[in-house]
Amino acid sequence: MSKKLTFFLIAVLVVGLLPLAAATAQDDETVTTAVIPPALVSPFHVAVQDGAVEMAGELGWEIITQSPERETDFEAQVAIVEQVVQQGVDILGVNPINADAMIAGVRVANEAGIPVTMHNMITPIAEGDVVEYIGYDQWGGAANLAAYTCGILAEKQGVEVAEASGKVFILTGIPGFHANRRTGGFKYGLEQHCPNVEVVGEQTAEWEREKALQLATTALQQTPDIDVFFGNSDEMAIGAGLAAQQLGLTIGEDIFSVGIDGNDVTLDLIREGTVTATLGVYPKRMGETVIVQQQKILNGEEVPYILLTPSTVVDLENLDAYIAGDTWTDPVEGQPEVDNGEPTVPEGDMGGEAEMTIYEGATTAVIPPALVSPFHVAVQDGAVEKAGEYGWEIITQSPERETDFEAQVAIVEQVVQQGVDILGVNPINADAMIAGVRVANEAGIPVTMHNMITPIAEGDVVEYIGYDQWGGAANLAAYTCGILAEKQGVEVAEASGKVFILTGIPGFHANRRTGGFKYGLEQHCPNVEVVGEQTAEWEREKALQLATTALQQTPDIDVFFGNSDEMAIGAGLAAQQLGLTVGEDIFSVGIDGNDVTLDLIREGTVTATLGVYPKRMGETVIVQQNKILNGEEVPYILLTPSTVVDLENLDAYIAGDTWTDPVEGQPEVDNGEPTVPEM
Repeated sequence: MSKKLTFFLIAVLVVGLLPLAAATAQDDETVTTAVIPPALVSPFHVAVQDGAVEMAGELGWEIITQSPERETDFEAQVAIVEQVVQQGVDILGVNPINADAMIAGVRVANEAGIPVTMHNMITPIAEGDVVEYIGYDQWGGAANLAAYTCGILAEKQGVEVAEASGKVFILTGIPGFHANRRTGGFKYGLEQHCPNVEVVGEQTAEWEREKALQLATTALQQTPDIDVFFGNSDEMAIGAGLAAQQLGLTIGEDIFSVGIDGNDVTLDLIREGTVTATLGVYPKRMGETVIVQQQKILNGEEVPYILLTPSTVVDLENLDAYIAGDTWTDPVEGQPEVDNGEPTVPEGDMGGEAEMTIYEGATTAVIPPALVSPFHVAVQDGAVEKAGEYGWEIITQSPERETDFEAQVAIVEQVVQQGVDILGVNPINADAMIAGVRVANEAGIPVTMHNMITPIAEGDVVEYIGYDQWGGAANLAAYTCGILAEKQGVEVAEASGKVFILTGIPGFHANRRTGGFKYGLEQHCPNVEVVGEQTAEWEREKALQLATTALQQTPDIDVFFGNSDEMAIGAGLAAQQLGLTVGEDIFSVGIDGNDVTLDLIREGTVTATLGVYPKRMGETVIVQQNKILNGEEVPYILLTPSTVVDLENLDAYIAGDTWTDPVEGQPEVDNGEPTVPEM
């Protein structure tokens, strides 16, 4: 299915930096922590423990990692918690399978004054004080895995995703909130994406491979035309895959098996063909995160009540990227997952816009730098449509050229004089726009900026809305390394080749995209060489001319990277006009995710784009402006997602399946460094 990096990537590049530096007061004496799994029968819990142990070792901490023999022995896990409390640990982390049973253990820790974290769950327990819950959205992750499942069924049947049909058998875990959320989310995802797919069976295998093998064997004997087994855990998906193989079926052709965890053993079996895909939840990184957060707590730092770790659907195509950590995104503050049979994040724009109060009769202005790029047209379309839904008037004037900075400032000053209620602007030259922002500030008109999260040097902007340009470009570079490696039949780190970069108008947009891409190449395929770099000023025709000249001078260029889609299109057209086949002889990648680019990916003129959801960005601008006018607090930086899009996940991107709701982020500084420093 998806190429190298992104298929139902949840999230995208986000905040939540986990610094390991400066452990203040805890440096004076050895810290003892306890991280208690429900058992170690699952490779998932072993990996979490390994991550915690390694990170504790890096900090010079002592760590206790006792566990019951079986995940069903809830009383034994509580007894272990009570025992480590008596030993006098400084902090305690626990992953309960039965949350109600663990209340007793939490109470004992509370009485002893020992702070408690819980991981692999973001569902608060009914009683007892837990400082922080660390884990992924089980419902949302399972729903994304279901969307992926709909996609592979549709591909097999040669139909649109919504028209896919088939039979699914679900192997559930031990009854409780973990099993409920994963099963519920998967069913919900099927209903949303391929409602003709039927769940024909559902039985508990208690998280275990052998029980799953037995149940799947029986299920296939009774219902031979099952198309998919979904295991609430990888171990159960493995059991189902083994059962199918023992009955002479081929995984990936006759039947599919998908699970949840992203364990190392599962990754090996995806490569071997026993399992189709897993929802990778980075168990070892989760264990590391537990210790990092515990350090913050002991240092007296504020931590989120809910820390949301990422999840990524992993199949054969993005397996190496997942293993290398390229698909990881830093944890962010989240909201509790309630065991209520409903999505963790309610449906609707911005995770619950349906409950919004609409500010009546507003007039807004959303000012692009120009409309020569389909990107800015799409942003404007999204803003206009959303404003129309709200009954707002909207002004969308723009200069004729993106290089006419003074004209954009003049337009801003003009709409301020017209007396708009709120103003949104996407400047190409941030310094030039300071004058316009000051005029709006003096008039008392709130200002938002979009397609950028780099604050301007002067002037008051209420909110910046956009994606991490450096991080997105770095991910696109990692993808580029992957396609070069695939073409050459080597590991990603061994890939070689020549890249030519077509940059935008000089400024922070071009700087961040170019810098991030070069950084991504250095990190993932250091043998790939950048052989040229010239500005095409965001334009297709200029890119076509430059790329033609570049190929005539250096015929063995392997990849053109355009800071924008339009420049990637120009490069692709240049290559084709010189008789090269894009996707075979040469690759062309860009940034935007415009509709015209998506069509050209399908046609083969462009290889891939960093899809940044321009229309959704425009909608988001209006949604946030509505909040501001209603007096609601909004983040200073609102981080919108980005997703590498190629032929394989094109339909999913178009359908919105890869979109994730914006989250609070941190400023992107034009400093030649990643927006989110390495952990």
